[in-house]
Amino acid sequence: MGNFSRLFKSTYSSQRKVWQQLAYDIKAEYIDNGLFKANILTKKLDLGEIVMDSFNKRQGKNHQTFTRFKTECSNPKNLQFLIVRKNFMNKKAPKNTELILTDYEAFDRKYRLFGSNKRDVKHLLNRKIFAKIIEQQPYRDIRIELKEQNLELQIASLNKDLEQLKSLFSLIEALRNHIEADL
Repeated sequence: MGNFSRLFKSTYSSQRKVWQQLAYDIKAEYIDNGLFKANILTKKLDLGEIVMDSFNKRQGKNHQTFTRFKTECSNPKNLQFLIVRKNFMNKKAPKNTELILTDYEAFDRKYRLFGSNKRDVKHLLNRKIFAKIIEQQPYRDIRIELKEQNLELQIASLNKDLEQLKSLFSLIEALRNHIEADL
């Protein structure tokens, strides 16, 4: 039990250091909730904020930790989309959506895009955003979802890579700003 305790505290400590540095670098606020609650990082925007946290998801007997970025944005057309890395589990479109091919081969090879309105989603999500997603997450599972007024980005595992976290913050902020400007 002692080794597990040391490993847990070490992981918590290294995450805290990285997230504190990230908060400093991007002018955000880091909230330390202790060992047994998720720590939070919030960045204020002109309108609203982006919140980064982590959460555990049980998969069978195992638990997997995810890093999550959440923000609200206007969505007057009630557009929905979901971007996920391709795997055998996500071949079927979620309720009220359809599979959308982007005509950007590098993206379509690795990811699936589901949306509620093919024309509007393709107009909203352009080649620049697809390229940024491919660049950000070449190997990890990623999930980006717009549902109602909530935009959420999740990546598999607890992310303690400072540069990648900065890039993911930049991606979610750019995507949010693009949605706000377009819709």
